[in-house]
Amino acid sequence: MASPLDIGLVQVFQIIFPFLFVLTVMFAFLTQIKPFKENQVFGAIMAVSLAVLTMFSPLVIKIINTMAPWFVLVFVVVVFLLLAYYIIGYDDVMLKEAINTGEYNGAIAVWVVAIVLIISIGSTASVISQEKGFSGLTAENATAPLVEGETEQAGFFQTILHPKVLGMAVVMLVAFFAVSALTKQSVK
Repeated sequence: MASPLDIGLVQVFQIIFPFLFVLTVMFAFLTQIKPFKENQVFGAIMAVSLAVLTMFSPLVIKIINTMAPWFVLVFVVVVFLLLAYYIIGYDDVMLKEAINTGEYNGAIAVWVVAIVLIISIGSTASVISQEKGFSGLTAENATAPLVEGETEQAGFFQTILHPKVLGMAVVMLVAFFAVSALTKQSVK
């Protein structure tokens, strides 16, 4: 007996979420741009067009469906952090002031962009690895073959956790914080 949670039944509706996601995100983004602020009908038409085009790309649909749970996880963590701040004694006005004009408002924006980029690039890499494989994308498959028993995902994590890559990440973080400290305007 099939249950409503059967994956076969859910797969039919997997195209709806990416359509609605692209539609709402693009409409929200386009209505913030000056030409579409005044006439939102054109923004709605463009958002619907992009959402329909998304439905024709199975790769994009899989990328969005892979990204969505990670963004939900980030959203849940942010809600718990806000609840922790409310428990400590902060209120809405204090949090808005800290985010908009506080000492760390630039750092908050950088972290948000970094998390979005990490989730987006990771989801895209995961889907491309599952669908086509990165070794198939290279010219004449000139890469070193995987050791027997390893998957491309294991190779991906071996690359990310390689000491040279981690060292580069540490150097980039130090450079980021150094530039951030050097460009910070002093408050008088």
